[in-house]
Amino acid sequence: MRWLYSLLAMLIALAGYTLLIYTPTQVKYAERYPTSRTPEEVSLDYRDVTITVPGENLSLEAWYIPTTQKPRAAFLFLHGGSSNRHSDFFEAMAFYQALTRNGYSVLTIDLRNHGNSDSDGEGMSFGVRESRDALAALAWLRSELPDSALFMMGISMGGATAIHAVANGASPDGLVLLDPLLDTNSTFTLGIWTQTGWPPALFTPAAWSAKTFHGFPAGEREAKALAVELLLPTLLIQDPDDPVTLASYAREVAAANPAIRYWQAPSVDSNDPRFAWKGRWGSHVAAFAAFPDETMATIDSFVADVLAGNH
Repeated sequence: MRWLYSLLAMLIALAGYTLLIYTPTQVKYAERYPTSRTPEEVSLDYRDVTITVPGENLSLEAWYIPTTQKPRAAFLFLHGGSSNRHSDFFEAMAFYQALTRNGYSVLTIDLRNHGNSDSDGEGMSFGVRESRDALAALAWLRSELPDSALFMMGISMGGATAIHAVANGASPDGLVLLDPLLDTNSTFTLGIWTQTGWPPALFTPAAWSAKTFHGFPAGEREAKALAVELLLPTLLIQDPDDPVTLASYAREVAAANPAIRYWQAPSVDSNDPRFAWKGRWGSHVAAFAAFPDETMATIDSFVADVLAGNH
């Protein structure tokens, strides 16, 4: 019996360590993927830029891609977690082509601890510390284009980063969020499910620990709570069947905030061979890749209304 009790105690201790320490740490310090492509691959002129985050001695690697059309506005683009500025999951290179073709210049950065940018040693924070990078990048873009309207766009964790940046004083002319990370618990547990196939509910204690001990946003600091308070014009684009950043949270936030214009993209066929390589991530941030014309038309309409004061 003593042996059984000892074994049981060891198993409980191992489970506690795995859920409360190991798993949140693995998510926080997820593998980073260096930026290995350039806009030159898709015939875009660009400039390598290094942006310094004030007070942190951090350097962020970026591309500035000017439009060759009549300038309408400029976009700061923020990628998702464990990604980088060429964001293959989103087909960002094709998106930059579409933006510049429609008269938008683009600044796109590798967030801290991602791509080729510096690490702060503290890992990913679902938009909290990353928001400082967005603030620094937006300041750089304003200095480069002082007379241009500026829009900030974030996908997945980049959406949460943009929301936190606005809450911390960023003031673009408008905000575009695509499948934004709004709820820490669900994105944390569903993200692990995409990697392991294990039931998301199993990792609920790990999500609690991530918020309580590992610096992930909780309560009034979560992006969904901050998004309800946004005052600037915002376009929220949501893939209806996104398995990681759930549409229910996007609809809830949009319904609660009249500053948010909500567009639900068409559903992506689960058997679409273009997305088979993404596995359980499925239609996460798939709106542009699946429906490029509709997505760009929605963004164009939003920008036009903001610039005309009609949002």
